[in-house]
Amino acid sequence: MDKIKILLVEDDLVERNHVETLLSQMGYDIVSSEDNTLDAITSFCANRPDLVLTDIGLKGGDNGIDLVHRLNKIDRVPVIFLTANDTDDVFNLAKATGPYAYISKPVEPKNLERHIGLVFQRFELEKKELGSVAKSVEEAPCFYTKIGNRLKKISIPEISTVEVEGKYCCITIDSHHYHVKISLTELRNKLPSNAFTRVSRKHLVNLSMISDIDLQDQMVVIAGQRIAFSRNYREELMKHVDLI
Repeated sequence: MDKIKILLVEDDLVERNHVETLLSQMGYDIVSSEDNTLDAITSFCANRPDLVLTDIGLKGGDNGIDLVHRLNKIDRVPVIFLTANDTDDVFNLAKATGPYAYISKPVEPKNLERHIGLVFQRFELEKKELGSVAKSVEEAPCFYTKIGNRLKKISIPEISTVEVEGKYCCITIDSHHYHVKISLTELRNKLPSNAFTRVSRKHLVNLSMISDIDLQDQMVVIAGQRIAFSRNYREELMKHVDLI
């Protein structure tokens, strides 16, 4: 496994040497050690570190908080702030940049090691969560329909009902209605068979959104709407009902 690459930004020479020694003993790869924001940004772009460890109170020009605001516009990586000025005002300013940790100086070995470990545990979990979300969005079934000069994305899981209106099918999502010039049979073939069923000659419903089935009045309730189901489709509807 490749070593974790760290960019260290610290203008106090004694403290910088101290933290460098600690990081080296822990087995991390220090890609560079800078004492100002300009060189830090240059190094960040050139080396793409896995972690930025920066002092807040840098001398001359921008401070560490300014630096992280600028780095966040380039790419998002975990940041640990170091500071000798542990006041609420400084903490709140630092917090606005979205850091992963905040360590008071002088830096203690065990404290630094634990914080870095927790930071990467959190960062890996966030990457997995983002990956899962991206994958689910990517795999979510959908199709597009033309509305004027635009193509409107229709998310299939969000469709509650489809109703025939003349030569069109009216697709309902929440309180929005989209009219598509397609037959109900053609549209039905585009939808997952295990998620939708016909309840009448004119209606198709999303099974997961049915909140109530009135067997006496032969009605299904879906998204607050009552839709009659015919005897011809009752058996098909009941096939999808897990009755206990």
